[in-house]
Amino acid sequence: MRTLIVKFLKNMFVNAIEKASRTMFPIFRLEKIGPTEGRIAVVGTGFFIGPDGKFATAAHVFDTANEKTEFQFRGWMPDKVFNPRLVIKEFKKDASNDLFIGQVDLETPDYLELSDELAPIGRSVCVSGYPLNSIKTTAAGLDVGGIRRYFQPTFVLDHAVIESPGKNGNKKHDGFLIRDIGLSGMSGGPIFDTEGLVLGIQAATISRENVIGVRKVDVHNGQAIKSSLFKSLLNS
Repeated sequence: MRTLIVKFLKNMFVNAIEKASRTMFPIFRLEKIGPTEGRIAVVGTGFFIGPDGKFATAAHVFDTANEKTEFQFRGWMPDKVFNPRLVIKEFKKDASNDLFIGQVDLETPDYLELSDELAPIGRSVCVSGYPLNSIKTTAAGLDVGGIRRYFQPTFVLDHAVIESPGKNGNKKHDGFLIRDIGLSGMSGGPIFDTEGLVLGIQAATISRENVIGVRKVDVHNGQAIKSSLFKSLLNS
């Protein structure tokens, strides 16, 4: 039964996923360790919210950065690798609420709209991002074939405001709970409805456990930040 439900939801989201795919990208973090050397990884997901290169993501993606750290846009993986790579710049940030609006020097005619309203409980939504990425270094440069988009249809369970521990202090996540969690690398990814309207941004995982008889039951849900907070920050 669950397989049939997932197939039905994926069909509902065909157009919205195609739309989101043109706006999403992995956020690369380069840690310079020498004049010509560095460590690189995908640390989160961004998505464009306007035609002038502005994008939204979670602020904690940029935690623990220092003078040797550079965050980069390298394209809309896996469809299009962008050369030369672009440095990500901060446009506006509210670290305590885990909100980050960045910008790259690029025209972005494909972008997603942010909703003004809190997602209603029971609404079908789709979680998206770039999880569990694999980057290899070859003689020709970086092999980014292991960087893939991920989409998971799910639904809104409840409205919630939580405090999550972060590397640079606690973050307040004001929004809603979803049935399915985001995986490592999906922080900042858009959570959208069947029309492609962004209702929230993936922020954290909420875990609970209980014992029923002799069996331990673990429950994991995703916590989203409501999109209206990003819209307010953008327009402030």
